[in-house]
Amino acid sequence: MTVSGMPPRLRLTAITFDCADPEALLLELGASKPQIQPGGDRWRVFLDPAGHPFCLSPARRPDPPAGS
Repeated sequence: MTVSGMPPRLRLTAITFDCADPEALLLELGASKPQIQPGGDRWRVFLDPAGHPFCLSPARRPDPPAGS
């Protein structure tokens, strides 16, 4: 326990180039997706089976080298 009396938590944000496939896998593994998504299209919030939130964020694809 911490000084506040709350158990310590870990902030988890997963970054992926495509959110569709990981989202389906997370839901299959027991995560749930709240209807309210504060990040809009910038990230997706999920809840683990115990109700702890975590985020899935799309990575920005690197720009191709100049002259490609």
